[in-house]
Order: sequence, then structure tokens, then C-alpha cells
Amino acid sequence: MAIVTITSDLGKNNHIISLIKGALLHTEPIPVIVDISHEINSFDIIQTAFIVAQSWRSFPVGTIHIIAVNDLPEAHLDWLIMEREGHVFVMQNNGLSSLIFTDEHAVIYTLPVVGEPFFILPTLLRNIMYQLSMKKLLSEINDLTLANEVVKRYKFQPISVGNIIRGAVLYIDSFDNVITNISKDLFETFSASRPFKIKMRSHLPLTEIHKNYSDAPQGEILCLFNSANLLEIAINMGKASTLFGLNPGEIIQIEFDEKN
Repeated sequence: MAIVTITSDLGKNNHIISLIKGALLHTEPIPVIVDISHEINSFDIIQTAFIVAQSWRSFPVGTIHIIAVNDLPEAHLDWLIMEREGHVFVMQNNGLSSLIFTDEHAVIYTLPVVGEPFFILPTLLRNIMYQLSMKKLLSEINDLTLANEVVKRYKFQPISVGNIIRGAVLYIDSFDNVITNISKDLFETFSASRPFKIKMRSHLPLTEIHKNYSDAPQGEILCLFNSANLLEIAINMGKASTLFGLNPGEIIQIEFDEKN
């Protein structure tokens, strides 16, 4: 029995989600459908990439991941299908694949287009799901063609110069916590147990890394490395993004003391 995840920016009350699920339930064997999120900010493929990248490996090998988020104005972008570590991904050709995965795919295919409905994904899924359920390799499915050109996007990576790491806000979660793109590994490489200052806008710098949200008094700001090993700025039982006016893309800087 196949497991299929769906991630979209369609919201909970959009009928298109039902069209997608209905198409999947017409296939044999009937798959198990898991909603990762339908509350992605509209057209936000950066947020989409973060959520999918943090979640897909938790599913069994063989899972099919459908991602219905697009931020390009073209009405009929190609739909791509690709394999990664035994998982199959279906998404539009809008650069999302290059944001989810840090290295290149060897092979990416284009899904065959049948007709021109307003929202073509349900039709595409019904045509491909049976063959995927038979555990065929993508290279064995005759209807697939190699993608001629795959759109690529480039996300901002932290940079380090001297005693400074400069990163950015990557994502604001549902608790208003501020997640940056500064990893624990990068921080520890430069730290060498030296004192540091985490600076954001004009606010007072933060000088301590906590292990848990509850390590700080209620209402106090704190920094920690979250389950994705990314630096997170939060307020215990509060809303960090709202209080400090931090939004995705804003610069976060860490300054380390000079080495003795």
C-alpha cells in the first residue's frame, strides 16, 4: 500500500484538495494519504521547501510526496517527477526542487499532460499512480520523458568572514518563533567556546544558547538550536517574530570574540 503526502498553499477549505485526494483514491491499491500542510503562505516556495525538507525522510521509503505550491505567473508549468533516496516527488517546474535538495538530481522527468483542465494535477496523478504502486522505477514508466530544462532557485546561505557569521531568517513557525538558516554545525565550527553576540536589527544582542524553551523565564527571549539543528529565536510562551518585527529574509548576525 502506497503512502502519499500532500503539501500545498490551498488552505483547508479549498475544493482542489478534494480533487487531488479523490483522484488518488481511484487508484489501486488505495493509498494512505497524509496531509503535511495546506497552510503554506500563498506562493511561498521558500517556506514550502523548509517544511518538506524537514519532514520527508520521516516517512517510509517508497512514499510519494505531492507538492502543490507555485509562485511563477505561467498558467501551465510542467509537472516534474523525481526520485530521491527511494522517495518519489511530484511538483511543478518552478525551482522548488533546487530549494528542497542541496545537490543535483541525476534524472528528472516531466509528467505527461493529458488534456488541458483548469487544474491538471488530479488527471496527472490518476495516470501515474497505478504504475508507481507497482513499484516500477521511474525509468521503466514509458509515459515519462526527460525534463528538458529544470528551473533552479538559489537560497541565501550563511556566510562567515573573520569572527562573524551572517545568516538570515528562514521561516516563522505557527508559534511565531524565528528560525534562521544558521546551523549548529556552522556555529560550533566558529565558536570554539568563545563568547558571542547574536544581533538582530537594533535589539540588544543575545549572548546565550539555551537547550529548551523553558530554560528562560516566561515572557523572556531565548535562542536555541531546534530539532532541525537550526538557530531559533523564541520567547517562552510568547511571539518573537511579532515582538521584534522579524520577517523571512532579514539578516541575523553572530559576532564572536577574538581568539586569544
